[in-house]
Amino acid sequence: MRKGGVTVGIRTGVWRTAAGSTLKLIVKNGKVSGQYSTVRGQPTPEREFPIIGMVHGDLIGFICSWNEHNSLTSWCGRYGVEDSRECIRTTWHLARIYADRAHKQENEYWETFTSYTDTYFLVSENVAP
Repeated sequence: MRKGGVTVGIRTGVWRTAAGSTLKLIVKNGKVSGQYSTVRGQPTPEREFPIIGMVHGDLIGFICSWNEHNSLTSWCGRYGVEDSRECIRTTWHLARIYADRAHKQENEYWETFTSYTDTYFLVSENVAP
């Protein structure tokens, strides 16, 4: 979307939380792909994981599988502006099988899910391969 000659909205670029988790988005024809790195949980912050999803106007939904960590996260979000900075405000849901890092102690069903929110701020409109 363009406003006043400037592109705004959910688009290809690097989006980052205040804590440092990074979302490298590629948006094309309503579909989302890219890479995600997190500063929370078991993966190291340097490790990137693939994401896939969809965009509809100012709305986004995407998912990331944490592969060998036996978990996945899904996000739903909406584009906005906060303190004059473009952002995507999200709610996320993490589902994980194991309670421990060694993956020996399975969670009870009710312990499987964690939910929270995050805000991603646009830091660059370039996504390096």
